Parts: sequence; structure tokens; C-alpha cells
Amino acid sequence: MTSKMSVDQFHYFLDTFKCYPNNDQTETLSLGLPPAAIKKQYELKVFSQKTLFIDVTHTVHYRFNSGIQRVVRSLVAAMKINGAPFELIKFDIDGQPVALNPYEINKFYNWEKYLTKEKTTSDSLDGLIRKLGPLVKLLIPNFLWDQAKRAYRILKYRLNDKSSFSETLKKTVVIDLRKHSLFLPEITTDEAHINSVSVMSKHYGVVISSILYDLIPVTHPEFCSVGYDFIHYLRIFRTIHSVLAISKHSESELIKLMALLPREVSEPLKTKTIYISGDFPSLSRAQALKKPDDKKVILMVARFEPRKNIRRVLAAVQKLFEENIDFKFVIVGNPGWMQENIIADLNALIAKGFDVEFHMRISDSELAAWYQKCYFTVFCSITEGFGLPILESVLMGKPCLTSDFGAQAEIGHLIGGCDFANPTLIDDIYEKMKILLINKDYYKIQVEQTKFTQWPSWSDYAKQIYEYINSQDL
Repeated sequence: MTSKMSVDQFHYFLDTFKCYPNNDQTETLSLGLPPAAIKKQYELKVFSQKTLFIDVTHTVHYRFNSGIQRVVRSLVAAMKINGAPFELIKFDIDGQPVALNPYEINKFYNWEKYLTKEKTTSDSLDGLIRKLGPLVKLLIPNFLWDQAKRAYRILKYRLNDKSSFSETLKKTVVIDLRKHSLFLPEITTDEAHINSVSVMSKHYGVVISSILYDLIPVTHPEFCSVGYDFIHYLRIFRTIHSVLAISKHSESELIKLMALLPREVSEPLKTKTIYISGDFPSLSRAQALKKPDDKKVILMVARFEPRKNIRRVLAAVQKLFEENIDFKFVIVGNPGWMQENIIADLNALIAKGFDVEFHMRISDSELAAWYQKCYFTVFCSITEGFGLPILESVLMGKPCLTSDFGAQAEIGHLIGGCDFANPTLIDDIYEKMKILLINKDYYKIQVEQTKFTQWPSWSDYAKQIYEYINSQDL
């Protein structure tokens, strides 16, 4: 129900609105609006029964379906099918937990209908800001720059949730999360969002669990574009209740990090590894094992960014083409940072007459079709927290060549049907791909291994996550 705020509720609201920790273990407020104005803009919704809330702030407006977004959408959809009770929420521009509107709920569950390969208004604005932002920052005082950034974020927020002008005049309904459970399946680097999570965990009895994908911005910062923002994300591990890592590798990295990060609550951080799934629920096992095309297709599924090691793979692919081995190389993935050099390399191979294709922003059905067409896949990243394309490939009956260390080796050895190469050595990647292409007996052995693969489905993963969260003491 939605109600007027009591004094106690209003203090909770103020604390989660904008807060920073200080040395005397209290929270000091730094509010952009006076309390009277805040009261007029917000109402508080109280749930009488214990409820699990799932934060999908980023995924609900993300137009693609790679990596984290694939996990979030698949997990939540499986929870829904399993009949698990939960509520989806997002954190607004001020760090307040609010319910999704009907448009957002539909967009979350039916994201493929909103998939577009064209630039949106939001994309165009981002491009303009990236060009003009540094110049504007030099010309105006810092306090005006901060206000301008906030105004821009509000504008993007409006564009994303399709709010009409009349809707912006309505009060925002804030969810009272006290004494409930909050699940964080995403990564957030927004300061207001993280401040709110920290305060609710420390002072208001909200039991918070999070998925940990990786700590790559800490262990391999040279391959990341988030930089300092990720440091804000690390703050949540000081206060939240438990972390569910997607691999033993990621869990071990977190345990090492926690030796350096003092907790702000008395209880130690609980950690557990629960492996994610990689099946395509719309396909049966028999459909997934469809025979590949007559021409051998090497498929790479990866975001277009340096960490995925695409340029070394392309160098190895070129060596194979230069030996007149007959095959096609296809890479599919979503846009990433510093993708220009990767695209230039791809176009250079195409210009030389080699049989190379690349596709961006594809749907799940298109991705499944490429897995079915391919002969084997290659996924030799420099580092990963898991390596979802490895799992997807093997579950589709296609061997995968992956990296010989870290999480990729962990998953590859567990699931079978994989070969391994040193991702830093072009010649090693080349040699391993060549063996899979020309050695039929070796290839058949790898294919046979994929037929006996046993791995949890998204439904199984959802059950494990839900049962673990519900087992935690309030």
C-alpha cells in the first residue's frame, strides 16, 4: 500500500536519499532539496509481508543482451516461470528504490521487441556530450558543471522510461525496503545508488545479496573503461550480507580483496559460488545439436573491446586463410570501447578477399542460429569472470577453443568439449584452431564430449539463487 510518511519513515527516506558515511558511524545528509520539498515529491509504499526485491536499474533500459544483461534477464525470467514471488525495482536518479512502471516491466521481459540497430535519441545525446562535455567543463564553474550533469541524467532518465510531462508531475512512489531482502544481479557505479544500498544494509535491516561477476577493473584495469567509478561499486562489499560469485575464480579474487577492505558491519561477508547457466530455453537439446553448415564456420561471440583479445584471434585467423584452408570466420557481439581498431582489422581481412563476417546487436534467436551453423567457436579472452560463450557453445554441441587459465579454464575443464590456448600467443591460438579444422578424429572427440555435458539450466540456477537468498537470516 502507498501511505503518507510517518516521522520514522521520513527519517529512513532522508537517510537513503543522499548520505555519506563518516567516522562516528552515523550518516550525514547532503540534500539537494529541503525536507519539505522532498515530502511533496515522494510517497512511500510499504509491503506488509516479507518480500524479495530485485534491482534491475541498468538492464531494464539496456538495448542489447550480452554478458550481465543476459544473466539478469535469463535469471529473472526463470524465477518468474518457477513461480518465485518477487518485485522488480530500480533506483532513480536520487538513489531511491522505486517500482517499475508498466512500460518498463514490458520492456524488461520482452526486450527483443525493443532491440534496434539504429541510434536512439539517447545515443545521439551521449555522442554529443562526449564531444562537447570536456570543453563546457573548462568554461563553467564546478558547481554549474555538477548541476548540468544532474540535469542531463534526469533528461536521459525521462527518455528511457518514456515518462510524459504529466507523469513527471506525479509523486514518485518509493519502496520501503526495511526488513525485506534486496538482490543485486547487476553492477552499479552510480554513487547515489551505492550510498542508498550501503545505508539500507547498515542501518535498516535490509538483507542484501549480490552476484559477483568479476573484479577485472581491479585486477586488469588496463582493459577497462570504468576506472574510478568501479571503486564506488567495491564499497557495497563493506556492508552487504552475501555475495554469490559466478565462478570459483571470481570468488577467490573477492576473498583476496576483502583481506584489504575493512567491513563496516560486525558480520563477515558470506561468499558462495553458484555457476550461471548458458542454455537457450526456447531450444530443445535435439534442436541445439543441429549439424553445422557444409562450409566450416569458426564463430567468435564477444563484445568488441580489447579484453576479448579479438585482434590476436584475427591475426591467427589470417594465418589460416593464408594457408588456403577453406573456412568462414564470423564474429558477433555488441559495441564496446576502442572498437574502431577491431573493426578496421575485420575490414582489412574482408578487403583481402577472406571469408569474414561480423554482426553487432543481434537477437537471441540470431545468436542461437549462428551457434547451430558453426563448426566450433573460439573464445580466448585475456581475462573473464566466467566466459558465458564457452558454456553456450558446448551446450549447443559445438566445441570451444578458450584460454588456458583463470575462469575460462575453470569452466572449460568442468564442462568438457573444450580445447585450450595461451591467449597472449597468436601462434598457439592459430595451431589449436588449425587442429580443430583439419584433424577430423580430434574434432569428433571434442564433439562427443559435448553430448555428455551436464550443466544446470537457467531454471536450476534461479532455484539455487532463490533458495540461498531465502535461507539467509533476517
